[in-house]
Parts: sequence; C-alpha cells; structure tokens
Amino acid sequence: MSVLRLTFEQYERQRRRLEKAVVELRSAGSLLQAIARAYYVVHATATYADAKYGVTVAHWRHGEENESDDFTHNTIPDVVRVLYSGNKSGRVSPGSTPGIGSGRVGDAQAVRYAESLQRDRKDADYGPTEALEPYTEEQADQRLSWANILVEDLRKLL
Repeated sequence: MSVLRLTFEQYERQRRRLEKAVVELRSAGSLLQAIARAYYVVHATATYADAKYGVTVAHWRHGEENESDDFTHNTIPDVVRVLYSGNKSGRVSPGSTPGIGSGRVGDAQAVRYAESLQRDRKDADYGPTEALEPYTEEQADQRLSWANILVEDLRKLL
C-alpha cells in the first residue's frame, strides 16, 4: 500500500513500526541500517504530508510534462523544502502547503539533512560502503537526531 493512500492511523502504525526498528537496529550496533530506517520515517512523514496538501512533481513522459503525486526517493529533498517553505523547489510544486513556519531548522538545513539521510539509505540498501559501519556511534546518533528533527517539524503539518 502506498503511503499516499494511508489513513492517519495507518501512517501512525507505520511510523511507530519504523521507529521501533531504528531503536532495535541502533541498540544492536547496526548503525547504517538504523539510519536508513530513520530516513524511511522521514520519507513516510513527508509523503503523508505531501498527499494532504496536494504537493506534486513534474515528470517528463513522451515529450510532455505531467504533474503527479508519484515521488521518487530522489525528489524527497525537494519535497522536504516545499513542505518547510510552502514554495516550489526544483520540479516539486507546493499545492496548498502553508509551510512549517518555525521549525527546529530552516528549509535549507532540512534539505541538507534529507539529502544526507537519503545517501545513507542508498548506501545501506544498495552499498557497497568501504566499511561495514562507516560511522562512529556519535556520528550515527547525530544522523538519527537529524531524522528526528525532520519528523518532528514535518508532523506540525499533519
């Protein structure tokens, strides 16, 4: 089932399940996998919020530009910027998004966090990385904190 079609209760269950996985993976020392699951919490929250506000992305198909709510992981940083700012970013249009207003971070910092977490998710899911665990515990905790900040801010829109 797509996140875009979830009820709020289904989204909440998915979020809690992913957050539980983050805690369990982190405590087991699977730091990169914990970061990847934390990215998925951000992704689930952003895609639930973008569906609520009618955020769309422009796709080129057969020489024509079409707007849809079909987001790839590569567009999530722009989706995060749109949700934070309420303004268009790249190929992503804001729909009726009011923007977050006063979040813990601004839209530029939020995008940097989203981009870093997305790269970590790709390394975790597709690899290869130079080391099994490329981050120290402190570095991993910092990245997990970034995900928590993004989710906390994005949930203001829900």
